[in-house]
Amino acid sequence: MNTRARTAGLIKEFFSSTNYAVVGASTDSSKYGNKLGISRIWLQPGAENIECLEYANKVGLQIISGGPCVLVNGIKL
Repeated sequence: MNTRARTAGLIKEFFSSTNYAVVGASTDSSKYGNKLGISRIWLQPGAENIECLEYANKVGLQIISGGPCVLVNGIKL
């Protein structure tokens, strides 16, 4: 499956989930995705870095990155 098709599938799954999180900076641990059982993460443009992507892959998270802003484009993607 090509990257675009895989990303489109992840986006569809992301918005069909009952819980989802948007990566940001917070010291409030109650907001951390792992506390909610999050398995798919959308990294906002500019929030991606290689260490984050490598860790996510290592622990089995599905990542959407390098794409549009979920807050601007949302479900219409």
